[in-house]
Parts: sequence; structure tokens; C-alpha cells
Amino acid sequence: MQDILIREGLARIAYIAPPSTKYHQQLQESQKQAKKANLGIWSIEGYVTEKGFQ
Repeated sequence: MQDILIREGLARIAYIAPPSTKYHQQLQESQKQAKKANLGIWSIEGYVTEKGFQ
């Protein structure tokens, strides 16, 4: 479910902590693709910051 949200640009990776790292690489790739395609939250300039969303 998280991968779908990230892949469609409806969410971003915020917190990853052991032991929940099994899908981290896959989620990072999905986020990279969404950013590249300018989907969802990535289509709004300045909306996503290191501190979260504006």
C-alpha cells in the first residue's frame, strides 16, 4: 500500500527505522520515479521540504 501511494506521488518517505527497512530501497525507487514524473506532491513547487509538507 505504501508503495502505491509513493509511486503515485501521494506520499513521500519520511521515517525509516530498523527493523522496518525491508522495502526501503523499493520505496526510494518509487519516490524517485514519482519525482521524475512530477506526480502529485512533486508537481507543486516548494510543497515538499525536508521538514515535511507546506
